[in-house]
Amino acid sequence: MVEHKQVLYDLRTTYNGPFVVEDFYAEVENWIREKGFEKEPKKRMEHVTKTGKKIEWVIEAHHHLDDLHHSVVVLRALMDNIKEVALKKDGKKIRINNGDVFVSIDGFIQ
Repeated sequence: MVEHKQVLYDLRTTYNGPFVVEDFYAEVENWIREKGFEKEPKKRMEHVTKTGKKIEWVIEAHHHLDDLHHSVVVLRALMDNIKEVALKKDGKKIRINNGDVFVSIDGFIQ
């Protein structure tokens, strides 16, 4: 039986404002790759409502420390009231998203 030790408990951050959802995904995946982790998608759900789009994204990043130890980082991102907004920057139209973001991170050693 594998013993689990939680070393990072419920690290949370929130954000409200403009962002690009695809850039958020890319930044997380770049961090995972740079640190030598392997990504395991757990859940990716999108739901369109009257107030905007809701997105739930849950991934696990695994890293083998040695023969006996294995680290797991669980990232859960909840995005709510996502609306697409068009902005003009340097005479070009740019499409960005606007909404609320909640990110929760947990870390485990197995």
